[in-house]
Amino acid sequence: MTLDLVAPIRAWMPPVLYVGFRDGLPDVLLARWPAELRQPHPFKSWICETPEELAAVRECLACPVPRGPRGELDFAAGPDGALGPARGAEPREEAVVALYGPPAPSWPWLVLVSSSVATPKAERGRYAWEAYATELVAEGFLGLLYGVAYRVGAARRARPAPRS
Repeated sequence: MTLDLVAPIRAWMPPVLYVGFRDGLPDVLLARWPAELRQPHPFKSWICETPEELAAVRECLACPVPRGPRGELDFAAGPDGALGPARGAEPREEAVVALYGPPAPSWPWLVLVSSSVATPKAERGRYAWEAYATELVAEGFLGLLYGVAYRVGAARRARPAPRS
């Protein structure tokens, strides 16, 4: 199969939606990079804090990816550009760590961290995330994060609301 970069982005890089499981947590659209594009990370994400942002990214994914002056893929002029600086997850005065379960088979568990302060290298200035193949490995990483936070006096556990 050849990669058709003239097709809408969602045709060659279909995303899945990780829904924020409580108020204040963003939704995350996650897509797998096609092997032909060889990226350092296997996934591309769009962290959407509002329904309007999610709709704007989805609209961009329904179009071909814009091209830069040398013909390169320019995601910043497409779906990345639909998102501005982030406010961060609530409560905004604290770092927030959340575990998102896979929305479909063969998709990873996500650990999302929202910083209480703007961080230039973070996605949208506030977020970092990592994907894990299993819940057990993701929870192991959460345990490490909690241990570090506990040692510096910044730990507080919050559990997601039970699903109805």
